[in-house]
Amino acid sequence: MIQQNEESIDDYLIKLYNEKKMSEEIKEKIMKSIEKFVKLLKQINYKSLNPPLSKLYHSYFGSLLNGFGTQSSDVDYTILTNSYVNEKQFLQFTKQEIEKIIKSNKTYQRFVIERYVDSARIPVINIKDTIENVEFDLCVNNILGVINTKLLNQYANLHEYVKIGGILLKIWGKAQKLINQNDFSSYQIILMWISFLQREHKLPVLQDQEYLRQRNDQSGKLQIARAKPGDDIQTASDRFTTDVSFLTDPEIIKQKMEQCTIGSSKISELLRDFWKFYQYPDGKFFKDEYIISIHLPNHQLQKKWATNNKFLTKDPFDISHDPGQRVKNIEERRLEIFEKSKIIMQKQLLQQVKDIFSQ
Repeated sequence: MIQQNEESIDDYLIKLYNEKKMSEEIKEKIMKSIEKFVKLLKQINYKSLNPPLSKLYHSYFGSLLNGFGTQSSDVDYTILTNSYVNEKQFLQFTKQEIEKIIKSNKTYQRFVIERYVDSARIPVINIKDTIENVEFDLCVNNILGVINTKLLNQYANLHEYVKIGGILLKIWGKAQKLINQNDFSSYQIILMWISFLQREHKLPVLQDQEYLRQRNDQSGKLQIARAKPGDDIQTASDRFTTDVSFLTDPEIIKQKMEQCTIGSSKISELLRDFWKFYQYPDGKFFKDEYIISIHLPNHQLQKKWATNNKFLTKDPFDISHDPGQRVKNIEERRLEIFEKSKIIMQKQLLQQVKDIFSQ
């Protein structure tokens, strides 16, 4: 009698990844929904807005395109204008117009406005396609979101384990209820993962400005303007300039990846070491007082300043924004799952590994 080989932890992890990653079938369904959604938005006449707008661009971004999408990913969608608009005024007008269109045209009654969040840093309308069961987060002039998606996609394509590990950690974070509206975001977990690989496995820093200047004198400077509470409709007090350039040359990336050690480990070992790196309070991240930052090479890493934010993070482009801000008040006992997950993976306990990834 031939005995079947027992399933290894790495076999299970790769199988789980393949089950949960965004399939071509799901992507096709989402693309059909986007097509209908764009037709809905193009019914809106922004010339009646004050001041009137005639030239608009549409773009979707986020996990659908950044390489870290799962079957439950929603669609981030932005309307881009050719001049400054007050985000709240624009979205309030958009919401009212969508409601009118849905009410008067049966074709678009598949869409339901679930909520309008105007208190967020970037105001957003949550809209659901009830037929395809696809959710949209609609915002305006989130050009950095579009560029950030391209950056993360570049990271996801550096090595298969970057993508696999990122998706597995999103599954783990949701199963452990760490990823939610009040604590970690999926985006924060992905930044933590990439930052860990840069610190510990020499994954290239694609925004290394020193290196980019050596290769090319041109930089991609972009000025961003956002409204703050109390701002006049025509003005924005939140203005900053950011460099959106990053490494894309495949030959140079190939050379830099020769120093990367990610391929010398199993995915289970990388996840174990990730949890060990961020375990509170004894992980290397906390002992060395790192800031989570994927845009700075190791020798330029800053230490934390006086703050109670355990997971202080610099956004790759909007460096005044801390994606880890909302997790600063998380109860310390809930962070014990990092050490617990590390121990389970270390002991190669297959059933318990399955449990920590089960929702």
